[in-house]
Amino acid sequence: MSWLPFVFSQYDKYWSRGNLQSPMKRSPGEYFERQIYATFFNDPPSKMLLGQWGTKNFMWSNDYPHPNSTWPKSREVIERDLGHLPKDAKRRLLSQNVQELYELPRIAELQAA
Repeated sequence: MSWLPFVFSQYDKYWSRGNLQSPMKRSPGEYFERQIYATFFNDPPSKMLLGQWGTKNFMWSNDYPHPNSTWPKSREVIERDLGHLPKDAKRRLLSQNVQELYELPRIAELQAA
């Protein structure tokens, strides 16, 4: 995910100058914030961005069972990359965003059923 802020800042600049010759009414970055989700894992530079950008659009992943997965050290990687964030931001990245995107019930709702 760490490459996305640069790309969107560039496309937003081109769009604002009219260089994209696009019928879009909003900047590419606004469309991203409104309707695009992405996953990330094992991306240490993301630590510098999260909390300032993209918290509502990203979902942490471990890519199990692929060899480049963070498993079996996923908890350590989460702490390394997300440990500095407030609890609500971590909750968003680890569960809430995916629950909202796929309209999944929350654990409390499942326990009440």
